[in-house]
Amino acid sequence: MARITKSPLGAFYGKVGNIVGSRWRSIDYIRSMPTRRKRYAPSEAQLAQATKFRMASAFCKPIRQFLNIGFMDFAQKRMTAVNVAVRNLLANAIFGEYPKYNVDESKVALSDGPLHELIDLKAEVAADKTIILSWKNRADATDEEKRSEVYGMRLYDKNRQFLMLDKQKANVTEVKFTDPLLETEGTIHVWLFRFDPKTRMTSPSQYLKVQLT
Repeated sequence: MARITKSPLGAFYGKVGNIVGSRWRSIDYIRSMPTRRKRYAPSEAQLAQATKFRMASAFCKPIRQFLNIGFMDFAQKRMTAVNVAVRNLLANAIFGEYPKYNVDESKVALSDGPLHELIDLKAEVAADKTIILSWKNRADATDEEKRSEVYGMRLYDKNRQFLMLDKQKANVTEVKFTDPLLETEGTIHVWLFRFDPKTRMTSPSQYLKVQLT
């Protein structure tokens, strides 16, 4: 694109051959017409990658704010949290053959960072269908771990709906919740991780599968 600074004939507007004259923000300029490119039908490999990308993006879309916390370390390095999560999904958690793909929730990462994971993390289902998640704190926990908060997200397999768990302080070693979306049976996928609000460091997310029968 060339800018017109002086011309005895004044500004030039319109199209002559493959040259176009125009004006933008009081600047007169000329440019060549864009070259038309031939359109090629995408290959099956390209279609497969596009399908997986849409699936990964759709999985991450409803939990963007949660991912912004879980991958905050990466955000500080000029990478968006959603991009990191989508990349991890594509690399590790989507399986199958085109055009039918599925997500392996056990391989989904919703956070990553240098903090230690929760110890002896487990899930139990009480007689009244209350779900109890429990863990232990390390005796030699760092200052970051002592002031960290535990974040959690759950996904109901039946209707693919996400719900966030109540945030817990580091000295808490148990969280309980009931299942508002399931009646008597079903699968709930749960992810937990530590987050230090001072340093903004996180731990890798940990996965639990809860089966109601």
